[in-house]
Order: sequence, then structure tokens, then C-alpha cells
Amino acid sequence: MMYRRTQKGAIGLSAVLLLLSVVMLAAVVIDTARLFFAQRELQTQADLAALAMSRGVCYVDGVNARAALEAEAQANLVLNGFDLEQGSAAFTYGGVGIEDSHWTLDTEGVDYQPGARVSLTRALPASLVAGGLWGGQVQLGASAAVYKRMAVGFGIGSGLLDVDLTNSLLGALLGGELNVLSYNGLASSRLSLGSLLAAMDANGLLAADLAVGTVDEALASNIALADLVEASIDALNAQGTADVEAIDALTELENVARVGGLSLTLSDLLRLSTATDEGMGGEIERAALATEINLYGLVSGAVMASNQNHFIEVPGLDVDLGIAGLSVGLTIIEPPQYTFGLLPAAADDDWVAQVETAQVELDVKAALLPGGLSLGIPLLLNLSLNPGTLGIHVDVAKARTRLLDAPVCNWSAPQLQLEFETAPSVANLTVGDDPEPEIEASVNVLGLFGSLLTVGIDIEASVPESSQSSIEHSFTLGGEALPSDPPERVNAPLGKTLDATLDEMTLDLNVILLDGALNSLLGLSLDYVLDEVLGLVKEPVLDVAKPLVVTLVGDVVEPLLQALGITVGYADVIVESVDMGKSNLIE
Repeated sequence: MMYRRTQKGAIGLSAVLLLLSVVMLAAVVIDTARLFFAQRELQTQADLAALAMSRGVCYVDGVNARAALEAEAQANLVLNGFDLEQGSAAFTYGGVGIEDSHWTLDTEGVDYQPGARVSLTRALPASLVAGGLWGGQVQLGASAAVYKRMAVGFGIGSGLLDVDLTNSLLGALLGGELNVLSYNGLASSRLSLGSLLAAMDANGLLAADLAVGTVDEALASNIALADLVEASIDALNAQGTADVEAIDALTELENVARVGGLSLTLSDLLRLSTATDEGMGGEIERAALATEINLYGLVSGAVMASNQNHFIEVPGLDVDLGIAGLSVGLTIIEPPQYTFGLLPAAADDDWVAQVETAQVELDVKAALLPGGLSLGIPLLLNLSLNPGTLGIHVDVAKARTRLLDAPVCNWSAPQLQLEFETAPSVANLTVGDDPEPEIEASVNVLGLFGSLLTVGIDIEASVPESSQSSIEHSFTLGGEALPSDPPERVNAPLGKTLDATLDEMTLDLNVILLDGALNSLLGLSLDYVLDEVLGLVKEPVLDVAKPLVVTLVGDVVEPLLQALGITVGYADVIVESVDMGKSNLIE
């Protein structure tokens, strides 16, 4: 007898198994998608938090500004839905470099930290659908790093330039006749250090190849002054910022410099600040290459650097200025210097960025009483004053300005605040420092026997000494075009200007016997005669001498110093350029 095997229920079991498989597959798909989107959301939150750290500041500073940076990032995380109680946010800072064509953030033993990393972690259930089958938590993590730096080109201005006077001065320094028609193009043009060095490198002027050497090695190059001017022309053209007046002035300067054959070491004029480690050194180089320099300051500084410690006579000024017997001598003790550094910095930090004007000495002489003068006491004493010479010596200290910080950086407003420490230049003035008397005079008593005595009239001056002091100040830019106009004027304490020095200056005379061995003249003692001479000459000579000193300072010394980029008693700080790195993610 045969029995038929029943198949009842087989389809139902298969359906259950199939349904279970579908449910499990759905759980995997749903949970995978959920975790994927959660991970992507976490990465987005990390990216936005890192960008928020850099967008609210001019530069990232992991050494001094951690609290502010982290508060900005945490506020952004909350705004974008990250729960700081359910998840964790960690922040690390370090130096930034490039290895194998990729950005890296070095967090170990780095003194300068322009890079920041945000690291987020968050725990989620392993599965929401199949939590009963497999439970536990999944730890999600995401990180993002950002790098931002800032380079500011700044300098100390000297106002408008007198073309003829500047031609005479720079022509004397160059050893030729200079006929620049206008310096406005140079004064309004800027050149980045990177463009200048690239042009020099292309012309084969540098001691080190920029592709493999360092900026410090390039700045150690000794080059001809004319070659530097030619490279400046090439760099202007490469930047696309060439001004016709600037090119014409540079061409004239190059032609005269070729004849003079002067040279300089670039580091006498342009230098990098001192880094505390390799990472900081790289940042200083990057900031330096992006910094722009005023072209007139660069070229005139190069001319001065090529004449360091040389005494130069500046001819032809007596005709230009209409001062009889005028002669001017100039000694460049130290040329101006541009030192490229980093933000932030204290005034005494090795890596502070600063600009210094030149330290110079000026010797100016002019005719005193060019037509002579006759004086006397009727029927007793006759006095004939010969034409004399009055000299002044001016010792001018360097002005210096240092960029310390940029605490406010809001380009949407727009507003940028820069903090400086500035020490305006001061000058110490010496009047009549020549060992010989300024004036010689012949003395005759009663009109007898011709000239019986020859005396010297020596001008003695009491001039207050000036000492230099530093002033911290803020400079706020409101989005106007650069260079900043008007500049930020920083005044020295009262009494440090040349005008104040002249106001406090007192002049006196001393009469000394030059020739004549007699002890008396017709019963008159020599002391009596000399006292009478002093009484006769004091007022008329001083009435001429002091105005002449004021004229020499106001019409000769100050304009010459301005042509050298120097002002006394105040400093006009000018922001030439601001190069702010974008808030870019590097990880």
C-alpha cells in the first residue's frame, strides 16, 4: 500500500525565511545609510567648526589665542546641531608644512602654531532596526584642520618729495647727475619681495637658486645697485602694476647707477627675523615673500645701503636754495632696514616684523655776514668783521615701527585693527662745532697804526639733547584702498621735534685773541678791549646767526631728511598692503 508524502507548510516556512532575510537586509541597508549620513554630518560639522576658527580672526594662533578660537568653534558646533554633551570635541594646534605634496599639521614641539585641528567623536547605536539581534554602540569620528596666516606690508612715510632736492641728494649718492622728473610714481608703487627675488633669480643675480635655496641665502647676495633697479623694473612688469612715471624714474636711476658702479648686500636692506624653530622659519619666509614694500623706500634705501659709512658732499644746493656759501655733507651710518616677521609678537620678540629708517649725520655750513660788517665806538674803537661761516651738525637716530598684532579682523564690516609700537626719530643738533672761530675781526683803537689786534668771534650754542622713546598705538583701517591715506601719525613726546629744539636753543658769543701780543693798547687793557668788542658784536651777530640756523634746519636739513625717508619728532606709519591667507581646510 503506498502513502503520499504531504508538502503542506513548506511554502510558509520559505516565506518566513525569506521575510527574515529581507528584514535583516533592510536593517543592514538602513543602518549603513544612517551611519553613513551621520558620519557625513559629523565631518561637515568638523569642517564648519574648523573654518569658523579661522574666519573670525586675521590669522590662526594656537599659542596665545586658544580660548577664543575654541569658543568660536564650539559655538559653531552647537549652531550646526552637534551636542557637546552627547559627543566630544578636541582641539590641537601645530605648525604647517608640506610633505609628499600634502599639507601636514605638526603638533609636536612647535613654538609657532598657525594651524588648528578640530576632532569630533560621537557614539550611536549600532542598529536601530535590529537592536535586539545585535546591540552596542558605534563610535564615529571626524576631524578637520585649517591654516591661516597674514602678512602686512608697512613703512614709515616722509610726505611729499622736493624733486630738485631729491635729485641733488640721490645724484650725489649715486656719483652722477640725476634728472628724474617726478618721484610720485615711485612713492605710490609697491613691490612684493617674492616678485623682486623672482626677477633677480631670473636675471642670475642671486647667490642661491630660489628653487632649492632659502630666502636667507638669497638675501645674502651681493649685487650691483643698477642690477637691483633693473630687477625692480622687471618685477613691476611681471606684477602687472607698472606705472609709467615709476618706470621712467627707475630707468633714469639705473642709467646713473651703471656709471657709479655701486653695490650692496641685500641683507643690509632686507632681512628675515629670527625663527625659534624650522617651522617658524618656513612661516617667516612665506610671510616675507607675500609682503609688499614701497618702491621709493626700497630704491632710496638701496642707494643708501651702497653708500654706508661714506661721507658724501651734496653739490649745487646753494643755487637751488638761494643760501650763500651753502655746503652739505652727508654720512649714512646705517641704511634703512625692512625686517620681515610674524604675528603676533611682543616688541622684544626675535620674530617681530619691523621697519627702520636710516641713521645719518648731516654737516651743513653757510656764509655768515657774507658782506662783512663794520662796527665801532666813535673816536675810540673801530671793528671790522670779515665774512664768516656758520656750521651745524645734525645726528639723526633711526625711527622704528614694529607690528605687534591684528586683534580685530572683520572684513564684512569692514574693519581691520593693527597694533604697532613706534619710536619716532630724534635729532641732536650741534651749532658752531668747527674748532675755528666762525668770524674773524680786526680791531683798531683811535684809528691809529692800522689793525692792532685780530680777534675771533666764536658762537657757542646750548641745545637740549633728545632721547628716543617708544609709543604703542592702534591703526584702524575701514576697507579703504591701500596704501593707507592719511597715514597714522605718531608724535614724539613734547620737545622732541626740530622746531622745539630750535625754540629752546640759546646762542652766545665768545671773543678770543687770535693775533696781537700787546698787553695793552694806549693804556687800555686787552680784557677791556675784548669786553668792548663782545659788547659791540653780540647783538648784531646773534641777530643774524639764529635766523640762519633756523633757515638751515627748516630749508635744508628737514627737506634732505624727508628725501631720505626721515622725519624728526613724529613718524607717519603707512600700511602698504595686507595679504591675508584664505580660510582653507588642509585636512
